[in-house]
This record gives sequence, structure tokens and C-alpha cells, in this order.
Amino acid sequence: MDIYVSDARNCRKKTADAVRYGAGHMVTPPYLRKNQPVFWALDNGAFITYKKGGSFDSSAYMEALNRALDFSRLPNFTVLPDIVAGGRASLEMSMSYLDIVKGIPRYLALQDGMTVADVEPLMNDIEGLFIGGTVSWKYRTMAVWVWLAHKYNKKCHVGRIGTMEGYKHCYLQNVDSVDGSNPSRNDKIIMVKMFQDWVKEREKYE
Repeated sequence: MDIYVSDARNCRKKTADAVRYGAGHMVTPPYLRKNQPVFWALDNGAFITYKKGGSFDSSAYMEALNRALDFSRLPNFTVLPDIVAGGRASLEMSMSYLDIVKGIPRYLALQDGMTVADVEPLMNDIEGLFIGGTVSWKYRTMAVWVWLAHKYNKKCHVGRIGTMEGYKHCYLQNVDSVDGSNPSRNDKIIMVKMFQDWVKEREKYE
């Protein structure tokens, strides 16, 4: 399971820690400065603006997307624009960008209220699923979204996961990747290495 950390890309020490411990970067549009030294993904910035009480900045996202296409290391994926906890309205917004976002694998953000019946008809149009939404909804529905993604040979990513408990839970659910800002905000990127050691120890007995 790949782990992406947020808010590390422009800090020399945190970037060095990410390189040392095998973490990737989850980058939001305002902070995209230069080519990334590790594997990375481009978020759309919806959650940050949501926390600040603002609305989605489409122009900032598209500018970052176009810049990313010129980097020697392309992002592993980008998250299609969404509405936090927005249900079907978020789904409709995301799908309106399908013909706009090109050249990078596109993950559909899943939000509270969405169902398999809503999402499954779209699986052939996207490259992966990104589990967003509220914390309780995320954990309650995680297993079914992982199942749906893997049914179509797609990847499943979970957002806002940044603790050892969260890493372990997602790993046991067969999640492909996660991201969170806790390790970088609190200078604990070494948690990524601790998780990797836990996986290696577990694999000894499988």
C-alpha cells in the first residue's frame, strides 16, 4: 500500500524524510511548485477550500494540471473535482470534468450518499476510486468501494488517513494507497517506515 503525505513538498527536511522513508506527496494546486522528488498525486483542492468556507477553484486546478503535464515525473493520478460530502451533486460535478482532464489517470472522489448503483456505470470511464467523505462514512463503506474498484481492475485510494491505526485498517481492507497530512504536519513521516516494518513482520507469518 502506497502512502502519500501532504504539506511536505516545499519543505527541505520533510521532503528528505519522504524520500528516506518511501513516502509519496499528495499535492494541492496552490502548492505545486516544481517537479516532485518522489511519486506523487495531484489533488483538486476542494477539501482545503471547503475547510476555509470557499468554493472550488477550477482555474487553479486546471493550471496545476497543465503544469503537471510538463513535469518529467507525472503524477500517479489526479482527483476529479468534487463537492465534499456532496453526494450525487459531487458525482455530477466530477463527471463534467471527464472530457477536460486528460493525460493523467483520473480518480473519482466518493462522497457521502453515493451508492454502488450510482458509481458502477462509470467505472469504465475512470482509472480509480478516491474515498473521501466524512470519517464515519469513509470507514463504514470502505470495503464495498475497494471491492468495486478491484472488480474492474482499478485502484482504490483513501483520503485523510495519517495514523498507524488508519494505515493498518486500510491495508487489511486491501486499499491500494492512502494520503494524509498528519505525518508531515507533526513531523512524523517516520510513521511510514514504521508501517512498512509492520507489514514486513506480518508477511513473515502469512
